[in-house]
Amino acid sequence: MKKIYLMITDAGGGHTSSARALQAAIEKQQLPWKIYVVNFYQEIIGTDIEENFYNNLILKQDWTRIYWPIIVPLFRLKILLSRFTWLARLKNYWHENKPDLVISLMPFVNGYMCESLHSIWPNVPFITVVGDFVSNFPGYWFENDKQFIICHTEEAIQKSLKVGIRKERIFCTSGRIINPRFYESINCNRRVERQKLGLDPDLITGLVSFGSRGSMAIMEIYKRLQQSSLDIQLIFICGKNEQLANSLRHSQSRLPKLVETFTSEIPYYMYISDFFIGKPGLSTREAIHMKLPIITEHNSSTMLQELDNVKWIEKNKLGIVVRSFQFIEQAITELIEPKNLDYYRSNNTAMNNQSVFEVIDIVKTILSENGNY
Repeated sequence: MKKIYLMITDAGGGHTSSARALQAAIEKQQLPWKIYVVNFYQEIIGTDIEENFYNNLILKQDWTRIYWPIIVPLFRLKILLSRFTWLARLKNYWHENKPDLVISLMPFVNGYMCESLHSIWPNVPFITVVGDFVSNFPGYWFENDKQFIICHTEEAIQKSLKVGIRKERIFCTSGRIINPRFYESINCNRRVERQKLGLDPDLITGLVSFGSRGSMAIMEIYKRLQQSSLDIQLIFICGKNEQLANSLRHSQSRLPKLVETFTSEIPYYMYISDFFIGKPGLSTREAIHMKLPIITEHNSSTMLQELDNVKWIEKNKLGIVVRSFQFIEQAITELIEPKNLDYYRSNNTAMNNQSVFEVIDIVKTILSENGNY
């Protein structure tokens, strides 16, 4: 039984979601691998300060404007100052646990993880799965020429080559990792399911989600649509933001609505919806796979690592990008025109993301070539 370690951070939900998706797909294939999902900061470094700051202020309170220009440089400085301490803790961790392969699904510290791993176990492969379209910051994903890189864009391939990673160590997949649940058939009647949830079976339905931490942008969208003349209904997925969910539940609404917190039933809610509203992150990739046209935002608050996702959505005509969610009424009005809805839905259908399964095949190849499979 091979010991595979998936390294994550709980800053945002994408890293954890990708790890759990990969773990689920591996277990479904009944491979002879024992999977360990490890939170780097909490379980090895012994802190969750950075994660809490990111989740509670950057995401929930939308402090995104200061993330890249201020927070990221300060965090990089902290990483540099912590080099010897963090390397020592990593070396102890690898020595005690002796992995057969390590997969990082997180940025910033791949150099330390790879260096420490190979100082203890030189022949154990270290793989970085790049979660973003491309690395927009030095040392963000690509830090060590001993890394194997799995990415999902040509831009990321070129960036990894540029920093000195050899071509034979770089692999590309058809998209970003999403959970294997999104590939399972959903056999139900959408009208019946909407009725069960207290919604109108025939009304155009929008799904609003900003990841597992929620965002106050959801409340802004709700208030603006309350004042609109649109005849639609909305499903709000608030993630772990209970305060936001309670505020929405107790708000008087002229629009039919359903409010849900953190749930594993996202594929189901997407299946019964007609379009998706959210930030250009993992949730949009899931929505696109479920053939939902997208409405997302692009302005100074957009995370730098998500800018290329916006460009990709626009280039492939997968939905509508607005300068601000204050224009959400106009965007929905345009999107739900039957010919437009069909057009975007058709473009989304053309996307064929099989990444979670492709990553497993790549891992098999790397293990085999290293004499470990």
